[in-house]
Amino acid sequence: MNSKKGLTMVETLVAISILTIAVIGPLGIIAQALHTSYYTRDQMTAHYLAQEAIEYVRNLRDMQSIAITGKFVNDPVSVPESWLDGVLYTNLSNADIPKISSIVGLPYTYSLRKDDTNGQYSFVQYTGNENVKTKGGIFGSSAPDATATQFERKIYFQRTNNTIGGADPQDFVMVVTVYWKNGSTSSKLILREYFTNWASKTGL
Repeated sequence: MNSKKGLTMVETLVAISILTIAVIGPLGIIAQALHTSYYTRDQMTAHYLAQEAIEYVRNLRDMQSIAITGKFVNDPVSVPESWLDGVLYTNLSNADIPKISSIVGLPYTYSLRKDDTNGQYSFVQYTGNENVKTKGGIFGSSAPDATATQFERKIYFQRTNNTIGGADPQDFVMVVTVYWKNGSTSSKLILREYFTNWASKTGL
């Protein structure tokens, strides 16, 4: 009588099934964790890109407001009429300078780029499908050899009051939208910032 024992086909299949379940479960968790970490990384980058544009305009606003206050203290007669003259121009004939739409719902859109030669930022008209470029770890580069990223940054400005010359005619809202793709998934992030004229005409 042969006393040797071996695995039957059914036992082998059961063992393989158990092993497969034991392996696939952790692999699925790892894949989901990687996807979440990549999405979080991209979302943080998108937030920084949007916040960078807002901080740039805030810096322009603050410098001009300080200048207005200083001019009033030294020479009240020559104080500029509008602090927007040094921040955002409303000259519709100049397509390279940001404009604040005089009509709500009619925005002019822009991208923000950095000149690698002088390090200065400037607004250029947004035409769609303009991927933010990076060079040396700096986003928004305008260098010819810069590498295109998966991010797009669209910016527009609008008055908060639709009546020019009405209440708070110089206040405006800035809207920054950053688009990106993580694999086949499209995402976007929107930041809004309201700017007011805090320049003092009564001195410090």
